[in-house]
Amino acid sequence: MMASLGPSPLRKVLVLGGGDGGVATVALKYPMVELLQVEIDERVIQMSKRFFPHFSAAFTDQRHKLVVGDAVRWVEDHAHEMQSTFDLCIIDSTDEPLESVWSISFYQRLKSMLTPHGAIVQNIGSQTDLLADFRSLHQPVFQKRYLINCLTGEGSYSCQVNGAKRNHRPSLISYDMPVRRRLPFQALPCTHISKDSGL
Repeated sequence: MMASLGPSPLRKVLVLGGGDGGVATVALKYPMVELLQVEIDERVIQMSKRFFPHFSAAFTDQRHKLVVGDAVRWVEDHAHEMQSTFDLCIIDSTDEPLESVWSISFYQRLKSMLTPHGAIVQNIGSQTDLLADFRSLHQPVFQKRYLINCLTGEGSYSCQVNGAKRNHRPSLISYDMPVRRRLPFQALPCTHISKDSGL
């Protein structure tokens, strides 16, 4: 789902986390030049390659570049040299990063790495106080924010934080893309999209 929320066309995509390779594999179904992934745990990568080769197919794609390290720290270290580089950033991590922590300055640096029409998509956990916590981090940085409620087994939420200047919003995206492109999974039904509703 997160891989289908970016602007079009996509040239360069940044994935933070997602060590199993699933998000990157789906994102690379789209035409793009390069996908850069930063994942902290090399063991997750190796286990996914060994036991889930189709899921982790991105790791063998020539457009995929992998950095093993702390993604939050990587953004802090590379934001200046990579300004206006990425059309889409997907944050697919645990609710709390394993080492560094989410901060307003992190999102400010990440936003500076987006192209003028770029967007950030983040898995923000299930429910409860996490929504308010992420809203307090996103609101000072991004003018366009959308909360997307997806029907998954855990009732989890995904958030698309849009740093775009173009009129790009999730409700304009074709959610039947995986079916039309015959991708090997079924799209999750999107039950509710709201602009800054609780996030």
